[in-house]
Amino acid sequence: MAQYDINLREYWRILRKRKFIVIFIAIVLGVFSTSLAILKAPTPLYTTYCSIEFESEPHIKGVYSATISWSDADDVETQISLIKGYTVFQKVAEKLRLIPAGVSQGDGQLQDHVIRVIEGLQSKVEVERESVTSILNIIVTDTNPAFAQKLANTIALTYKELHAEQQMKETTEALQYIGEQLKEVRGKLRRAEESFNRFIQDNELISIDLQSEDLLGRVKEIQNEIRKLQELKREFEGIVKRLNQFIENPSGSDHDFHSTNAIARYQSTNDALVALLLKRDTLLKDFT
Repeated sequence: MAQYDINLREYWRILRKRKFIVIFIAIVLGVFSTSLAILKAPTPLYTTYCSIEFESEPHIKGVYSATISWSDADDVETQISLIKGYTVFQKVAEKLRLIPAGVSQGDGQLQDHVIRVIEGLQSKVEVERESVTSILNIIVTDTNPAFAQKLANTIALTYKELHAEQQMKETTEALQYIGEQLKEVRGKLRRAEESFNRFIQDNELISIDLQSEDLLGRVKEIQNEIRKLQELKREFEGIVKRLNQFIENPSGSDHDFHSTNAIARYQSTNDALVALLLKRDTLLKDFT
């Protein structure tokens, strides 16, 4: 049986003869490979970051109860747990309209489909602390970049609102407690004052304040008396001086020994003396 060697020319002749079949198979294999690559390709994931700063403040309950010291790290870890909690994500799901508002049952338990939605959102979110700062990074990963961005911003805003509500609630409770304590302390103070006043009355004691007030009044009275006595002294010294001058030189009618503080008898005697002096001066003019 004769044998033939197959060379490149024979291959080329076969390809030219079956060129449509070869092209069709190449196209089919290309389409199949491309489709398989597209179907087996991993779904692209988009990551969004949203940063919030947590400011640690003194616990408001410390003003009226035992204060428990927590470190900044404990505060930050607590806030991370709160951000990833069901309360925040339930509000987030309601804002994104993934669940209707007020879906909790009367006993406070969440329904099954609500739990699935919340857990689905939680699986897309990670909360990390940036180094040793108080900045928290909310990291959202999703196939839809717009949804990932919206979810991150909604979580941050919802956490801010709930945190503010909690702070306001604690502040209100603290103010209410302080008001009650203030009322109680005022009542105790009033009862103590009443008891003290009864004790003073029963034992006939004078309050130190009243004694001080009486002493101050007495001091003022004594000072006024001293001032009046000094004025009388100056007036009497003037009268004595005029009397001495009168004794040395009785002539003249300008001698006056009037005193506003003297008795009526003294005043009448002084008036009589002044009248006699005037009469004397008149007689001296007539009879020289």
